[in-house]
Amino acid sequence: MAQFSILSIQPQNLPYRTPQQWRSWLNDLTEWQHDLLHNHKEEGGEHYRYPMVQYRHNGFCGINEGGTLLMALLPLLLAETQLSMDMQREEIQMLTQPKQYRIINWQPFHAENYQIWQETNGIIERIDLLQNILTGHILGFCRSVGFEIPDKSLKVKLIGSLKEVGYKKFSTQNADLWRLTFDVLFEANIQLPQGIGLGKGVSKGKGILLHQISAPIKDTRVKPVSAVHKN
Repeated sequence: MAQFSILSIQPQNLPYRTPQQWRSWLNDLTEWQHDLLHNHKEEGGEHYRYPMVQYRHNGFCGINEGGTLLMALLPLLLAETQLSMDMQREEIQMLTQPKQYRIINWQPFHAENYQIWQETNGIIERIDLLQNILTGHILGFCRSVGFEIPDKSLKVKLIGSLKEVGYKKFSTQNADLWRLTFDVLFEANIQLPQGIGLGKGVSKGKGILLHQISAPIKDTRVKPVSAVHKN
């Protein structure tokens, strides 16, 4: 078992902002001095680590050291706006029975595994690929908060319908690329906190994990996903 904290902050009297706009607002306010807020290295490039500060449509949240930093910035924030705050103590532990979850706007692919996805035609193979990627995302989050999962003990299974949300365009130094996103239901033999991000783009509001509390799923077969290719 591992315990950690999540501090959520919602500015109360500022105009609506997207996660990207909240990111810019907070970093402009702090003059881009804290790499936990933006994950960029001083010498250039990015830190390849799980983001400990994540931005949402209603504000931002900090996990462990990210929350500690946000607490230290409170005087600066309160000089700009009123705040609604919530501190949650969370824990991760393995379970004897699987628990159901939902992820919205999950972006599973980087360039290499997206190429594998495009070259994979069978639905079973595609589901296996997504399950393996999601397993890796969960393992990465757990490592970031100090919880090491015993080798091969984490079991992840996609359930119900696999909803393809669409493609999101993003730019790199070399080209404009497209990133495929999904809404998915899955079960896993681990207790995870609601509201964390998994996958690509989690610092900007993608891949939000929710506890599955809807009515029981009648059709537990994973349904095919259309193979759309962008040029």
